[in-house]
Amino acid sequence: MDEVEVSATYWPRPTGWGSTHRPFDLGSFLEPLSGELGEISLPDHMPEDPCEASANPVAYRSGNKLRHDADFHAEGDMGLGLVRHYSAGAAMRSPGGWFGRGWTSNLEVSLTLRGTSLLVQMNQGQQFKYEKMPGTISRWELKGDRFSYMTRSVDGGYMLLRDDDSAIHFGPDLRVSKIINTHGLSWTYSYVLDGAGADRRITINRDGGQSVIIDLSVVGLTKVTDSEGKVYIYSKDSQGRLT
Repeated sequence: MDEVEVSATYWPRPTGWGSTHRPFDLGSFLEPLSGELGEISLPDHMPEDPCEASANPVAYRSGNKLRHDADFHAEGDMGLGLVRHYSAGAAMRSPGGWFGRGWTSNLEVSLTLRGTSLLVQMNQGQQFKYEKMPGTISRWELKGDRFSYMTRSVDGGYMLLRDDDSAIHFGPDLRVSKIINTHGLSWTYSYVLDGAGADRRITINRDGGQSVIIDLSVVGLTKVTDSEGKVYIYSKDSQGRLT
């Protein structure tokens, strides 16, 4: 079995602007289509225009250090590759997820309840707040975005639905359970939990046979196994930073 030790200085391919990360990402599928939106947080999002950031890159408007690392690629529509996104601003605010403080990835989508609102964090750390619509039982909308809405599913979970037939499903425990693109291809998530209910292993299966396994069973260590059986190892220090 091949193993790759991934560190904070690991650069598996040239960085910069252009298409170095887009082909491996879900891209605009996970972002609302309209530009003038309601309560939305995009400080951790890589600017689309290269004139808005330095080559490092640093976003000029916020001064935030941003970075994309494409660790591996998978062929086909919605291929199960791995692209990690770093934000220095996010590293200061939260302990981070699978890959350490400040890091998110194209495989990670989360849902949080905030009062009567639903806060969805997308694959580059973008956060979108869907507000409960007055007079409705189970409909939430993002102000200014007429292309998507959220509703309850029959199992007690939630669904983010788009008018292009793409969707994100969350279970009753708010974990993402399925992501479906405009062509009907899907990623299905399954979880093994520890005794405290925390994620121990996440398996993501794509229609057609691709799979990725995220192993979180060892504290301070994340192991990712791709469809070819290659293992990528991410070590974190006591403060949750990728080492």
